[in-house]
Formats: sequence, structure tokens, C-alpha cells
Amino acid sequence: MKSIDVLEWVAFLPWTHPGVKDPVVTIPTLAGPGETIRIPPVVATGAEATWFVLVDGTMVRNYEEKTTVITANFLGFETVVGMVCLPEGEAVVLGGKKDHNRLIRMGSNGNIVWEHLGAARVPDENPVELTGRAPRLVADDDGTIFLIAASGEQCAKLDPATGYRTAVRLIPALRGPAFLRNNTLYRVMMSAGVRTWAKTPLGTENTTVTSPKDPTLDLLSIRQATPDGGALLGTQQGFTWLLPDGSTTGIPLLSLVRNGNRPVGLLNTQDGLMVVSPGQKAVKLPLDGPDVGLVSATNSGFVVEQRDDRTDTGSGKWHHFDRQGHKISITPPGNWLEQGGRMDFTTATVERTGDILVVGTDAGGAYVVRIKKP
Repeated sequence: MKSIDVLEWVAFLPWTHPGVKDPVVTIPTLAGPGETIRIPPVVATGAEATWFVLVDGTMVRNYEEKTTVITANFLGFETVVGMVCLPEGEAVVLGGKKDHNRLIRMGSNGNIVWEHLGAARVPDENPVELTGRAPRLVADDDGTIFLIAASGEQCAKLDPATGYRTAVRLIPALRGPAFLRNNTLYRVMMSAGVRTWAKTPLGTENTTVTSPKDPTLDLLSIRQATPDGGALLGTQQGFTWLLPDGSTTGIPLLSLVRNGNRPVGLLNTQDGLMVVSPGQKAVKLPLDGPDVGLVSATNSGFVVEQRDDRTDTGSGKWHHFDRQGHKISITPPGNWLEQGGRMDFTTATVERTGDILVVGTDAGGAYVVRIKKP
């Protein structure tokens, strides 16, 4: 079977690197000790470097063969809520500690170029003053950086050279999620019970809308605006691009793991379940989807979980296949943390090309993969 090249390797951060810890945490519940999971890092990728922010606030800059680790204690963060890369290979980071929000620019060697603080425990959400709940930090395709209030009602433009902010007028005033791209404000609008994808150039009232040709398309699953004026929708069943004319295209990617520095994905195609990897022939598996997911991939074969309940990972069986897709055995589900990884589909980043970046984790480290737009 021919190769299906939709995946591309971008970067890898091993947990064994000095100063880096495996981000395994246990989420407590009222019913018991809770579930132990590995939390994917926040990732920002630019032309010069890839930055990782781990759950403990540790920042890592990865450029060619050089990896720089900056600890959370040095940065003065308890939490990191946003990060964007700059063309110079540096990064702007927004985080917080106790009662204040903190905005900093990180140099390529881990030095702090500038920093600004704002009171967090106040009711007024003002991205210019950095007050209230931490705003969202986003970068436009032309390099412009914005801070959008958590409520969506206010916006500020950031000068990356100094960190100073100036207010940007948003028309109309917003409540709820909003996206900025190409100096245009995007949001989901509701009219007569029908949701549409609306765009308004900043500072104008010229709003136009796109109505999906597929009435079942769930616009509430939109993750980001795309460079062509459409949108990216992401679920655990793959990615869908809403195009400017209302049509859609997509990649039915059910799960993604790695074999060394090679991404391996599981697609739910019209021809059945396919395991795909760059430069490799696609392998068809004799299983029915979509309640399945890759557990691991090695040079000798694949392990795929088939769930009895799509909401309960670990409720089914693990199917073991060789490299040709022949089933070897079936076993009870094992420990995900000791096996393959989990890909965070909900935080996908749309690049200027329309391709998307996703980040995953496994027992060996965190990895970034590019998914090519069809």
C-alpha cells in the first residue's frame, strides 16, 4: 500500500535532560486517589527555536543541538498561561505568581530582556494593565502580538521590543472566545438558532459570515482561525478545516505516537484503519473504528487499544500487530504511562501555511509533530 505522508517530525524533549522532569501528576477525585496522567507541555515553535513550558513552569529552548533549561523558580512563575515565539528565536511568556500576572521576554540564552507586572486579584480585566484574570497571549501571522482579556471584551497590542501595551478597539464588543488573525477578529455567532463563523477587520464594523455547508458541523469545537479566513476544528476523532466557502476538508487522525524520532498516526479512512508514518507504506489493520487508539509503535509492530466505551480509556483490549498489520495477540489493557504517548489535540497550533502543530508525551519525552493540511 502506498505511503500517506501527512505527518512531519518537528522537535523532541527527553525527560532525561538535566533540569527536566517527567510531568506525571495524579488528579485527585472525591471517589479515590484519582487518575495518574502525563500532562503535555505548552509549545511554541518559530523559525529559530522551539520552546517548551512544562507543567511545573520549567521552560526549555531547543535550537539545533543546543537545549537551554530555565527553571520556574528563576522565572518567578507558579503558572505559565501563554507563550509566543519571536523571529529572533526569543519568546514572550505570560504567567503568574500568587497575586500578580507577569509578562516577560526571554532571551535566547534564558536571560530576561524585560518584564511587566499587573495585579491579578482585582475584578477589572484589563490587558493593557495586566490586571484581573490572565489574558490570552496570541501572535498574528505578521508578528503582531495581542493580549485578549479572558472575557473577550478587551484587547491590547504588545510592543515586543519593550513589552508596553496599547488598547485595541474591538468591534463589536465581545463575550466569549475570540480569535485574531491577519488583523481580523473571528468568532462564532448565533442567529435564529444557527451558528456561523464571523470575521470583522479590527477597528471596523464590516462583519461577514461563513455558513458551513455541513449543518452537523460543530463550530463550538473551533480551535483557531486559519490564514485563509477559515477555521480549524479539533476533536479526538481528528481535525477538520472549515474553508472560506463553507466547505470542509479534514484528516481523520484518531491518535498519534512516535517510534524514535518518527511520528506514527492512526487514520480512520474510507478504506479502514490505517497506520501511517513519513516515508513508510501505510498499513491497514483488521479492526473497526473509531473507538480505537495507538498505544505504541516500534520497529517490530504496533499496539492498538480498542475501547468498549469511547469515554473510558483502558476499558477494552490491546491488539498487538506486526509491521505488516497481522494480528499477533490480544491482551488486557496495560499501563499507558509506561507505553506509548498521548497527543493533545485540543491545543493544536495553526501555522501560516495552514498546517498544524500538535504536542504529545510518552515515557521518553515530549514531541512536536506537524500535521499537513490536505
